Amino acid sequence: MPDPRFELITAVESALADFTGLNVIVACSGGPDSVALALATNQVATKNNWLVHVVVVDHQWSELSAANAESALNQLSQHGIVNAEIIVAPETPAENREAAAREIRYQILQQKSDDLNGAPVLLGHTKDDQAETVLMRLVRGSGSKALAAMNPIRGVFIRPLLDISRSVVHASIPDTYAVIDDPANADDSFLRVRVRKNVLPLMQRELGDDVVEGLVRSAQLLRVDNDFFSTETLEQFTNCQIEADLKVESLAQLHLAIRNRVIQHWLLSAGVPSGSLHQSHIKTVEELISKWHGQKEINLPGGFEVKRSSNRLTISH
Repeated sequence: MPDPRFELITAVESALADFTGLNVIVACSGGPDSVALALATNQVATKNNWLVHVVVVDHQWSELSAANAESALNQLSQHGIVNAEIIVAPETPAENREAAAREIRYQILQQKSDDLNGAPVLLGHTKDDQAETVLMRLVRGSGSKALAAMNPIRGVFIRPLLDISRSVVHASIPDTYAVIDDPANADDSFLRVRVRKNVLPLMQRELGDDVVEGLVRSAQLLRVDNDFFSTETLEQFTNCQIEADLKVESLAQLHLAIRNRVIQHWLLSAGVPSGSLHQSHIKTVEELISKWHGQKEINLPGGFEVKRSSNRLTISH
């Protein structure tokens, strides 16, 4: 079996193969995945004369969160990473708490990157995290874009461990390192925790250990498809656009898969809230083209309205 530490170091080196800057940011919760990433990145950085900045975001979810954050910094320091800081996040809204916290965390990390001239931000998501993401989105009835799951690279964010199993990642951590066990990882109120603890283990018992590989492979294939669809959508959106409207005749000539994506892109570009825009809304707008019988205007999230007028789709707010 290959040395887990070498496997992680190789993954980080590959992810940063084209990097020519000085500063590299690692998001670290103190848990095993992000700790393993921070340690591997520090070794790669030492060889390349890069400066590693570790950011621990404290969401203040428990009475122990501040102490855990300090413990994470102490452990990092004891293992050679001294350039680390704690950033206390603003209070997380109660509704959809996990997603809201994730968005806040990304905003904090993006700001840190901006402060360091666009430095890359490394995230510790593993192959198992990817499989869990695909499965959760599958049961929600998501489309190909969502099922493509997490990208290895998205803007400044890089996920070097996305092709490495969680067990290998954890095995790379020295025995002397005391990782933090986040209570949220055992909270069954979160869908991801239930998938991790119950659903995936059951699938592996019943369907075999290749379940994770299969889910990850599906995401990889869908990502290639989605790259094509994204390029085609932007091209066709330009062809269908007339001022701020869309031409019905041009839309009608498109394959339904592209037509729906053009409509979605148009609605989002106009300012319809992405978190509230569902496939049912897009389908209703699409029927102004494929099933036109004089429908009234369509109400959309955020106070937007779409209607068909003079062979155009128009949107107002």
